[in-house]
Amino acid sequence: MDQIVPDLPTVRSAPSKSERRRSGRRTSIERSSPRERGPQRSNRVRSAARPSSSERQCRGKFIPGFSNALGMPRYHKTFTFLTLPRPNPSIDCLSSVSPRRTRESKRTDPMAAASRPVLAARPADPRGIGDRREFDLEASQAAGSLEASFRITAAPDRRGTILKYKADRGPIAYGVAVFMLRLTLWALATPLICVISVLPLAGLSVFIAPINHHHQHVNSFRAAWLNRLYDLLLALQCGVAPYGWVLHHNLGHHLHYLNQPPHESPDESHWTRADGTKMGIFAYSVHLFLHHQIDMVRVGLRHPRQFRYFLLMKLPLWGLIGVGLWLRPLETVLVFLLPALLTLFHTGWATYEHHAGLTPNDHLDASRNRDNRLYNALTGNLGLHTAHHKRPGLHWSLLPELHEKIRDQIPEEQIIKSFW
Repeated sequence: MDQIVPDLPTVRSAPSKSERRRSGRRTSIERSSPRERGPQRSNRVRSAARPSSSERQCRGKFIPGFSNALGMPRYHKTFTFLTLPRPNPSIDCLSSVSPRRTRESKRTDPMAAASRPVLAARPADPRGIGDRREFDLEASQAAGSLEASFRITAAPDRRGTILKYKADRGPIAYGVAVFMLRLTLWALATPLICVISVLPLAGLSVFIAPINHHHQHVNSFRAAWLNRLYDLLLALQCGVAPYGWVLHHNLGHHLHYLNQPPHESPDESHWTRADGTKMGIFAYSVHLFLHHQIDMVRVGLRHPRQFRYFLLMKLPLWGLIGVGLWLRPLETVLVFLLPALLTLFHTGWATYEHHAGLTPNDHLDASRNRDNRLYNALTGNLGLHTAHHKRPGLHWSLLPELHEKIRDQIPEEQIIKSFW
């Protein structure tokens, strides 16, 4: 009689590491235990909620403390100190930027998208950084709900090769010219001439302050090292250290300007006291002048990466001031330090009217605007303040186009026609 031999289960050898890596999943031998299969299923469930690879590329790395609803940016995790772009709060992913590229000297700054709303982005233009960029703009409420959609287009002839925008040629030339005038006075003028020059130099620096403001929102140069050098040139004339605007203004004021004390997250440039009463223009300017460094530290503790760059850039700034005080102490104080402090105080004075006394419901009625051609020519369209707060990451030369699109939505009493 034939002996019946039962079928034995085939024994398969465990796959090698390379095979498991290629397969991308665990084998049946590795999933031998029901206890192991439970977490595996839960991982698959969680992965369904993760954003797609294209969405992750557009958004980049999350920075703790940023509000998705307000459209704050995310940055690629491989940015280093010199290539970190300015945190320009915006609500879309700039369509001609490939978020995988991380060197500012070769590519445009990767401005990232908020997770809500997620806008479709065009693929990166293979022709490079000097070509057309389209801004897909969403006019949004603070909670992220959409009101209208606009498209602001920067034509190729408005883009530069060394500068990101050709419109920055004039402001840069003016800032460099005033700085050279200061150096000439510092090196050659007598102390009496320096004393006489304090107020005129402060008056010239009044128009450098808005240039510094715009540069901190959208860096002027494509090369990172030129931007950091330009930071120092502006800081010595305006009294705000590099990355100081970034902390206090970009990451502070633009995120919280709708909130006034006694709100738990008040505006860093708040115009009300702790009890909710309104400050006068002088009290506001003094308060901002005395507390802005404290606010920078407080915001920096919430954003440690930017705070680290803020502290690192103080080293060359203080080094230059130290050399000046060592070589010509009186001239350094009269030509650089004192005019810069006066300019800083005037910055608070001039910005008081932007928001003081308004009780806004959204971004459209939260700012006063000076729709005066001469004023905006001298300040880089800073008078179009509602448009600036609707899209802080939009270059100043493109603000008039946005202002025209939203002008009929701004309360008429908040549009001032006069220069002063």
